[in-house]
Amino acid sequence: MNVLGWTTKHGPWPQGVSCGHHAGLFVLLTDADKGRERLALQVQCFKAEWDLMPVAPTADLSFLQAQRLAEDVDLQEQMRRLSGMGQLTVSLTKAQTTLSKPTSGRQWIHSRKAQHDEMLQDEQILRSMVAGPKTALSSLRHQADAVQCDLLIKQQDVALTQERLITQAAAIDTSPNASLFVTGPWPPFGFAKLRTDHAAVT
Repeated sequence: MNVLGWTTKHGPWPQGVSCGHHAGLFVLLTDADKGRERLALQVQCFKAEWDLMPVAPTADLSFLQAQRLAEDVDLQEQMRRLSGMGQLTVSLTKAQTTLSKPTSGRQWIHSRKAQHDEMLQDEQILRSMVAGPKTALSSLRHQADAVQCDLLIKQQDVALTQERLITQAAAIDTSPNASLFVTGPWPPFGFAKLRTDHAAVT
């Protein structure tokens, strides 16, 4: 059995999910082996109760390891902090442009500097879009064509936060090939920090 995460709720849970109980927490379990299958079950469990401390969908955490982590004061404190919370993932993407291959070292340096400057500009734009009072943000992540971050939000704030992001995005000057995408709500993957050193099976 693979661990999906911990919750204080008893369910009911979707088909393919069972639970064990330890240290006042329910450990959600599944036989699903593939990460995408586990993610789909985690999202279903999360949306049912908005109370899930998730593990990474690709993590192979055993029930015994999850029991030991459930005894950890740090995990219990995170459970209290994340209860009733989820995350929205915000991505600023840009259409890929075909760049000419540098023909000299000087051109290569200028090309790299231009890419770095553009990356910093994208970070600033994204921070401006997601900025808000008491907004908890994850670290920024970079992909080939996007910069992303996660926002920690309460269930009742989802619609309002989405509207705010749309409004702020419209007010910020971006290049024509830039787009803003908001996905979620998801389980709070970006804010669940597991101390896996306590989970080692001996």
